[in-house]
Amino acid sequence: MAVVERLEKRGYQLDRNDALTIIKFSFKHGLFKNSVNVDRYFYSHAHERFLKVAERLTLAPNLSLYDLTRLRPKEAEKLLTYSDYYKFTIEDDFNSLPTAHYVACVAHMCEIMWGKFYRVWIMDVFLVLKRYRLPILCCRAIIENLESEDLLKICLATEIDASEQNQNV
Repeated sequence: MAVVERLEKRGYQLDRNDALTIIKFSFKHGLFKNSVNVDRYFYSHAHERFLKVAERLTLAPNLSLYDLTRLRPKEAEKLLTYSDYYKFTIEDDFNSLPTAHYVACVAHMCEIMWGKFYRVWIMDVFLVLKRYRLPILCCRAIIENLESEDLLKICLATEIDASEQNQNV
């Protein structure tokens, strides 16, 4: 996503096919999974050591890893760029976290990073699939309640729908 971010800064505009390719890649490689139970890893008393380390690790000025774990994905996605996440994940301190906490942090960050991208592009794909017959607010409500597997199925259905239309032409 940091590469996409850089391309967009230089004027490249993704189209629906680009977005679908990225979405399928992310699902294929497990980069976006259903929500992690953040409470289990970040808030229990048994993980005080993690909390002390998380307060010390910063992703941006005034935003520690601990702060990030307390934010809901929709709140957090406004605060950081994809490049910020990338820079943070290659730091030695982050990579030295205990495995369970490292995995939980990565899952939480993926949910944040992919969330906005998916919502924008899945909305576009869903509107096309429904031939723009549903109001955007209804579509948004539907999409926000879907699991990641359902989002992928929407993408695949759009591709199937597009190939059928091309065969009919």
